[in-house]
Order: sequence, then structure tokens, then C-alpha cells
Amino acid sequence: MAETTQQYSGPLFRLLLDAAPDGSYQWAVEFSGANYSGTTNLGYRASGKLSNLQQPLGDFEICVHDKIRAAWTPMPLSHRKDLRQLIDEIVKAATNSVAAATPKHISD
Repeated sequence: MAETTQQYSGPLFRLLLDAAPDGSYQWAVEFSGANYSGTTNLGYRASGKLSNLQQPLGDFEICVHDKIRAAWTPMPLSHRKDLRQLIDEIVKAATNSVAAATPKHISD
């Protein structure tokens, strides 16, 4: 029986940063990137919640899209520190941009 591949077919890059009614922020990043050996591209995604725009991300789970099955698999926290740093930098840049564009005082 031939093996069917379910290659990642999501976006090349997507970043979401949404404000919640309680003042917190939900973030999500999804992108296509090279695997550790650089031999193929896989899908990666991560998401989390920030209580404010200055809060550091801390530890977050990255999931990788399986090369064979249409499934996302969590990566151990010790794997792909390069991706963790990249995601951290992307989310920091987004939160800094939002913070700079947000009025400090809103009058009714």
C-alpha cells in the first residue's frame, strides 16, 4: 500500500493578536518553515495568552504538522529553541506595535 502524505497546506505566515474584554491578549502564530535538518518544510504553530502587552511570553507549546498524517504534534520544550526565539521575537514586535499605537488615556 502506498503511503499518502498530508503535507502542511496552511499559510506561509499568520499572526493573530486579539484583545479580550478582560484586558488580556490572545496571540497565535502559524507558519511554514524548514525542519531541523533543513531538508523539508513543515507547518509550525503556537499560541498563548498575555495579561498585558508588556508580559513576556514565558514557556509556550509549539506544535509541528506531521509530514505523513494530517495532524499536529506538540514538540518538547527543549526542541527547536531557534523557533521559540523566532516566535518570541515576532509576538514581542506585534505587542510593541500595538502598545505604541494604543492611546494611553481614552476619554468618553
